[in-house]
Amino acid sequence: MTVRGLRRPCRDHHGNGIARRLQGRPRLIDAAMSGMGAALFCLDWINSVGLTVQDHVQNALLMIFTVLLPFNPTICSIIITLLSLAMAYALPAATIYWLFSTPCLLALIFLAKSVRRPIPTAIIFFIMQLLAATGTITHNEELRSLILGYQPLIIAWAIGTLLGCAIEAQRKRTIAEEKASHRSEQLRVLHVLHDSVANDLVYAVTQCKSLRTELTDRGSIAKTDDVITALESGLAQLRQQIIEPAKRDIETIDKPGTDAGHIQTPDTQACIHSTMRTIEQRLRQCGFAGKPQISGNLSVIREEVIDVIDMTIHELGGNIIKYGEPGAYALAINVSADGTVTIVSSNRYRPRTDAPCWSSTSDTCHTPILLSNRLRSIGGSMSVSREDGEWTACVCIPDAYRDKAWQHTDEDDNR
Repeated sequence: MTVRGLRRPCRDHHGNGIARRLQGRPRLIDAAMSGMGAALFCLDWINSVGLTVQDHVQNALLMIFTVLLPFNPTICSIIITLLSLAMAYALPAATIYWLFSTPCLLALIFLAKSVRRPIPTAIIFFIMQLLAATGTITHNEELRSLILGYQPLIIAWAIGTLLGCAIEAQRKRTIAEEKASHRSEQLRVLHVLHDSVANDLVYAVTQCKSLRTELTDRGSIAKTDDVITALESGLAQLRQQIIEPAKRDIETIDKPGTDAGHIQTPDTQACIHSTMRTIEQRLRQCGFAGKPQISGNLSVIREEVIDVIDMTIHELGGNIIKYGEPGAYALAINVSADGTVTIVSSNRYRPRTDAPCWSSTSDTCHTPILLSNRLRSIGGSMSVSREDGEWTACVCIPDAYRDKAWQHTDEDDNR
């Protein structure tokens, strides 16, 4: 049983897609830089006079590797740098011109972009400026000319370093945004599975068991048992293979804000009222007596808070059905004048139930991971307790108003 967006292969495929998209952007930058550099060098070559055969061969070699730069920047940059050094110092008729030619400066930019060492670059740049200033102050023209002569090389390296750091920072930012977007969608799907599908299956199992007690025909009882077994098996697979692994994966998130995706609703207040009516109907059909209450103005609550409120009442209502003993219950939402939303649920739980408050090993109650993460992402909290056969949960979400002006209006109305 699998759901698209929650399996690890889907995440790996998504990650590979991000990598492919990010690799394309630097290549476009490399191609643009290489094209402009080749064009400038070609103009310089054409406008040169009195060139020898050796000069034309050297120009052609540098032009070839300049054009090939986008395909393998590191190797081509190293080749261009070595060729320029050889043409400047080693070959016959060597001239320093080649060390400051456009291909050589462009190669240094590409190398620095790959190396990305801003601190050593800044230190070397500072030392060269200090030496140049020293030569100027001491009237040492040889030192000053030497440093200023090689200044274009360090400037090209500094430009490459800044460009490489900027590209790397943008790459990391894009990856983080893509992962957050994918995580938000993953969490939304998990919300649907946990809050709707799982609770609907639990409700169906409960109704089937209630119907089975009213049947007398053995054939009908056997068919009902088969339906119950299939529903319970599907529910168990949904929890074990999808919901629980996804919960454990979400629990490892270091940044609470990255999983705070929410579904926009056209009428948030109507959404909450509809959910409360649905839960009330299901609880009544399962033998529970009570009426969910809403007090305060939900229309001024932030939409991400409305999403968490909806998730919370689904969670609480579902757990009343799963673990509660039919009878009286309480489920209330209160929006106070200071912008605090409080959600309270209370009911008696069945004896020997597995996990009336999400803990099967002791009387210590723990909040569910999914709901706890969502509450933490908006500054909320949840406490649950179990005492004398009664289970109570309380959710508190402060500063839930969209605008502080609503808070003052409510306070003035109360006065």
